[in-house]
Amino acid sequence: ELRSFGFVRAFGAWRLHNAHVSSSHLVDAFLAAGRRGSFFVSAHNPIETSDHARLQPIVAPAGIARHATHGLLCSGAMCDQHHYSASLHPPKARVAFGSTFYEYLGAIAVFGDATDEAALLLEAHQRNLAKRHGVHVACVTPDRNGALVRRPPATCASLLAAALLRVRTQDQGDLPDLDAQANGSPE
Repeated sequence: ELRSFGFVRAFGAWRLHNAHVSSSHLVDAFLAAGRRGSFFVSAHNPIETSDHARLQPIVAPAGIARHATHGLLCSGAMCDQHHYSASLHPPKARVAFGSTFYEYLGAIAVFGDATDEAALLLEAHQRNLAKRHGVHVACVTPDRNGALVRRPPATCASLLAAALLRVRTQDQGDLPDLDAQANGSPE
């Protein structure tokens, strides 16, 4: 978590922004809906150092804005900013994180009948992944029995391609069980 390095994404310091969700929250919400479909979550725009314009240092002066879950984030004019500003925020320490964080999550859910709109949304999701240097972080698809299954992130790209193919061809059959295939089991 970026907070352990003393930083927060700029939108995380908005006083009215209280929807701090993770990929796990998104997947849990999709599963709780109980509808058959496919769901893909991706992370976009890598953040590898503290020089990233969307990162703000966490501050601790008097009169601090506190978020109920995330705690100390910002004070006064430092809140509600889209980017780091040297004129508003304290200096940032220069930190190379050693692992990659991402600026934001993107998600797409496809329910029910295959439609042209679903194909357009899936294609846009694929293009966004490439354009924003994104990575798949979670996905849920039905297995051959119709049960929704959390899939390993490594299988999400293949499952997204399969979902797009299914929508393009109007095939309402189940997506292939790529987990079984990956383990050498027959489908």
